[in-house]
Amino acid sequence: MNAEMFGFLPDGSTYTKRRNLMLGVDMSLENTGSSNGSINSDPIELVPGWEKLIQGKTITVSFQLDCDDLVFDESTTGYKRVLLEPHFVFSSGDHWYPGVALHSTSSGLPTYHGRLYASYTAQDNEISIAARYRFYIQNMKSGYAKASKPMITLGTEWYPYTPAPEDVTFSGMDQNAVEQGVILWGAYTAGKTYAEMKDDDSDSHKFRLRSAGLVPLLGKASFTINIPSGICVIPYYFDSAGKSLGTVDSSWKTTTQSYTPPTGAVYAAIYFKKSDDSEIVPEDVLEVYIGGGG
Repeated sequence: MNAEMFGFLPDGSTYTKRRNLMLGVDMSLENTGSSNGSINSDPIELVPGWEKLIQGKTITVSFQLDCDDLVFDESTTGYKRVLLEPHFVFSSGDHWYPGVALHSTSSGLPTYHGRLYASYTAQDNEISIAARYRFYIQNMKSGYAKASKPMITLGTEWYPYTPAPEDVTFSGMDQNAVEQGVILWGAYTAGKTYAEMKDDDSDSHKFRLRSAGLVPLLGKASFTINIPSGICVIPYYFDSAGKSLGTVDSSWKTTTQSYTPPTGAVYAAIYFKKSDDSEIVPEDVLEVYIGGGG
């Protein structure tokens, strides 16, 4: 990941700018047919030090919208929309609602499955309360709509959904999170670095992918890798200095597995291949999720 993708939390620890600042975001709202609905968290749970992190900064708010043949009731005078609305309160008493919404159209909507994004800049004043976030589906006439997977990130860039790392060990893969790489025989022995576990000149280079950098385990005692059909996975473990521990289950796994890192493991590198050993590309592992555990 490029250097400009990194920043620092108020305690000095590093984070990636694509990281979700919201914690515990398992809430969703789903409607079918003619109905209204809303659901809210109270309060919003955010990363420690979020007040200074957001103050005076630009954030991007997004959520996953899944709808089929959605039509709003244009005969009503109220709001006609699907909305995610976070609510913050400044110490001055001012309220801030940096929301993102899909508003009505007279002809309804085609089927849509994707994220909606909007960017806002906070006042450069102390934020005292993260009051809540709320999903709304308002004055729906027919069809289907679901709002889920809220996310707040720093900056104006649009990123695919990732849970906060406090909620999972690692999130779903994307095309920036993997690179071509092949494990050399014996390269996972103790003391080897991540860079030494790759051979750019290998004929089999195009038949392996790996996580683009070390994945922090965040003190988790265990984690799970969701493995899609046709994909095989091996994790390799590293200590706090980025040196291989030389401890690995060297068999490729083809179904969802729970892994227990060895003592001293702080990071993991995840390697992928296809079960038929054909050429693999980043798009093949977009449905791999690494998380859970304790």
